Amino acid sequence: MKERQRVQRKRRHLGGGELVMKGGVKTKAGLMREAMASSQWIAKLQTSQAECQRAKEESRKFKTICDRAGYGVSIASLEGEFTYVNESYAQMHGYSAEELVGQHYSILYTEESLERLNRLRLKLLEDTTYFAEELWRRRKDGTVFPSLTTAGVIKSDEGEPLYISATAIDITKHKRAEEALRRNWDYLEKLNNSLPEVILTIRLPERIIEYVNRSVETIFGYKPEECIGQTTEILYPSRKDYLEANERRERAIRQERSGLETERLLKRKNGELFPSHVITTFLREGTKITHTISVIRDVTERKRMEEALRKSEQDYEILVNSIEGIMWEADAQTFRFSFVSKQAERLLGYPPELWLAEPTFWKDHIHPDDRDWAVDFCRQATKEKRPHEFEYRMVTADGRTVWLRDIVTVIVENDQPVKLRGLMVDITKRKRMEEALRESEERYRALLELGTRVGEAVAMLQDTEKGTGIYTFVSDEWVRITGYSREELLGMSMADVIHPKYRGAAIERYKRRLQGETIPGLFELSIIRKDGTEVPIEVTSAFTTYRGKRANVVYIRDITERKKRQEQLLITDRLASIGELASGIAHELNNPLTGILGFSQLLLDKDVPEDVKEDLRVISRESQRAASIVKNFLSFARKHPAERKPVQINEVIEGVVKLRAYEQNVHNIEVATQLAPDLPLVLADSFQLQQVFLNIIINAEHFMTKAHGKGTITITTEQAEDVVRISLADDGPGISQENLGHLFDPFFTTKEEGKGTGLGLSICHGIIAEHGGRIYAESELGKGATFVIELPVLSP
Repeated sequence: MKERQRVQRKRRHLGGGELVMKGGVKTKAGLMREAMASSQWIAKLQTSQAECQRAKEESRKFKTICDRAGYGVSIASLEGEFTYVNESYAQMHGYSAEELVGQHYSILYTEESLERLNRLRLKLLEDTTYFAEELWRRRKDGTVFPSLTTAGVIKSDEGEPLYISATAIDITKHKRAEEALRRNWDYLEKLNNSLPEVILTIRLPERIIEYVNRSVETIFGYKPEECIGQTTEILYPSRKDYLEANERRERAIRQERSGLETERLLKRKNGELFPSHVITTFLREGTKITHTISVIRDVTERKRMEEALRKSEQDYEILVNSIEGIMWEADAQTFRFSFVSKQAERLLGYPPELWLAEPTFWKDHIHPDDRDWAVDFCRQATKEKRPHEFEYRMVTADGRTVWLRDIVTVIVENDQPVKLRGLMVDITKRKRMEEALRESEERYRALLELGTRVGEAVAMLQDTEKGTGIYTFVSDEWVRITGYSREELLGMSMADVIHPKYRGAAIERYKRRLQGETIPGLFELSIIRKDGTEVPIEVTSAFTTYRGKRANVVYIRDITERKKRQEQLLITDRLASIGELASGIAHELNNPLTGILGFSQLLLDKDVPEDVKEDLRVISRESQRAASIVKNFLSFARKHPAERKPVQINEVIEGVVKLRAYEQNVHNIEVATQLAPDLPLVLADSFQLQQVFLNIIINAEHFMTKAHGKGTITITTEQAEDVVRISLADDGPGISQENLGHLFDPFFTTKEEGKGTGLGLSICHGIIAEHGGRIYAESELGKGATFVIELPVLSP
């Protein structure tokens, strides 16, 4: 009791009035005067005409303060129509600010409270006093809640009423807690001091600290009693920094600003410096500024995340410029480039700056024999809003001719093509090979036809007396890839170089095709080079007749670099997701969790009633659970080596749902799961599947939030014959039939500029295909979308 009486004291507040502080907690009357002062400032600044320029700046500052206030602030016309509401006011009622502006206040009250409010409003317009009442309000969804409402009339200099300014505080929790608060003022003090930011009240001009909450101990290392009566110089790295801050404050006062917002280095008690974000509000008594209130936030984690984001963007730029091809972006109407990767100079000799500076660069540097048809083809495909690929020649800076394969995606906005994005791949080597094959003798004609379509390395296989699938011809490229000499390869079986884990399937495939069975020709496997290293390859084949016997002509591509690029793209996409998750987690959870866990443990060690201790144990236990969730998010950000093993799909899905739980809660997203209990295992890389599910769920959240601010995702698993089927359905805006066919195309996106790379679903498609499964989407506009993934069941 004596301690409670000792800490009970008065503090100065807005408007020069007195605010009773009990244990560091403001009373309702003080809170109402603070809220009224803030709203009246906004109303006065709105009506000021003589000081327009200054009013704009002050209005912006005070609007920022009110927008960030934890209570509702509104301004209405004398007839009762809202002209301004802050976000807290709108969210309190389940509306957006835009929905409320222009509406009459009557939609927000119960009938009984509305009658009282109308009587109070009439009385308010008759005199200059303000009122403070507890009124029942009605949310958009029809539910009601009690509020502490204050209102006053803002008049012009001539005394004419202009606006009715009001504040509202949802006191549902206060009502429930009033009895407990009356019994235990110490609990109220701890609640106030649980705020993660440091709150300082400073007396001017001495810069003496009159009040500070207990977060000063967490952030600065000082106990509140060590700060009270000290100047703020103890918080600055040096006296020079302290004097500079004072001068900045005085300059702002001379400019008649309402406050300051800065980022600067401050010093902890142990001498450690840390970055901080400081919001300072000036408090006046009449025309004189006597106090300031500062809110100080430790932004160390935010700065770390900003640096991580900068590094991620730098890595992405390096990735783009390392791809073996020219990535580019251009205007869909003029074909003028707005971006060209640095590979442009390496392949063609022209620096990217020249591509951007010359409006007709592309057309001017196409080979004269290809110029007209290539430009016309691209223009027609763009007009039809369809992705396209074509091959043509360009002339390099030193006069050489280079063949390019241009893979183009058309970006459509408002049903009009606005941008083109593409990848130019140097296929000069392939074209030369095609020309050489065309000049070869008849026995290599099958190789020529196949080489023209897809490849680089060529081999011919036949069944001979030496065995099945014996090499009877190999190209120089296949010699290079395998590391064997041509003499060594001729007479070897294809099985001799295939990796053991693919050998049986490859031989079986070869035999089935030799018997005439129709099997898709393109597939991937790995070989073992002569030096023992593993090389991934892509193979396609066609049958012909050579020397009177059936022969299998295979065209082989070394896809080592492509695999590396796919891995890089997976990492880039994951970093974008983690950047969004980690910024919210680190900023919103880590700091409060540290304070909650620390103080709950301290309180458990004190002599407090048993029922309070039980509550504190719940707080500590739930805080630790939240910290575990944060840890799960951060573990997802780490890179894992590709490894396929038996996986229970339901466990992967449950892990992804936990990862997104916080963001889904913030954005009103609900997740319903219908997971088959006896689902068989699949052979898969769980981290790659996690990436696929996470990408689809984040896309669904984005479009549902954009469409109607909330939504439901339904995840279903089941066994369908020899596959495990996973369905992820949302109730978002759906996908048009036109876009449905391009969802998995690289660089195709329907998100706003800067919101997506167009690579996410393409990567997902590649992952599922590598697992031997398939992924597809079903949707109708206005009826949501469903993504279906099917993976083969692990054989017993």
